[in-house]
Amino acid sequence: MKNYGRIALLIFCVMLLSSCDLKHRGGSNASPSAVTNVVSFTCDELKAINTILFITFTYDEQYDLDNDGAITVQDKIIIEKDLLKNGATCVVALRTCDDLQAVKDEVDTWSDAQSWIGSWATSMKAAIAYSIIFNESGERCADDFGSGSFIGDVNNNGLLDCNDPSYIQKYTVGLPLDIFEPDLADINASGGINATDALIVKIALNSLFTNYMDNLGACQ
Repeated sequence: MKNYGRIALLIFCVMLLSSCDLKHRGGSNASPSAVTNVVSFTCDELKAINTILFITFTYDEQYDLDNDGAITVQDKIIIEKDLLKNGATCVVALRTCDDLQAVKDEVDTWSDAQSWIGSWATSMKAAIAYSIIFNESGERCADDFGSGSFIGDVNNNGLLDCNDPSYIQKYTVGLPLDIFEPDLADINASGGINATDALIVKIALNSLFTNYMDNLGACQ
């Protein structure tokens, strides 16, 4: 009987200590604490999380600062508050339509873009530039004619994406499409829409992914 009494007393003490520990931690329903892998953030971290949020849309554990399994604006706010607390001044502006010409010039330096041949090269480089602006800032820039649409963007959503070459291919074989702008699909200005136009858009997208969004891979 003495042993049973000691065991009961030991269990009671363990339960009492556990209760005190929970109170100290804020209880079992306390929200998960922020996970920060650096003591103090820098402007580079702000730029990196901007890149994830606006460009690559990928997951990087070191920037999951609220430990919720995703990179969100809430994680960015944690970095911004830390920078503000430490008096850091960051100039990390997303490129907008005002920067369109500079982005076009940047695309023109890409070695794979320079290797393209044909009359379509200039227009597709411009299409890539419009797509970069859209991915960074959400702005849909007007083209040189003020229309807001550009060659290759056959689903007219403001950027080049993998749907564009796929839609061109479907159009050429007569498959129905809810959205399709044929005026934007004759990439090589041949007077008709064919598989070559779809291939050119794929080449442009591969260049975009290689130089700018490599984490997304290429179109299938």
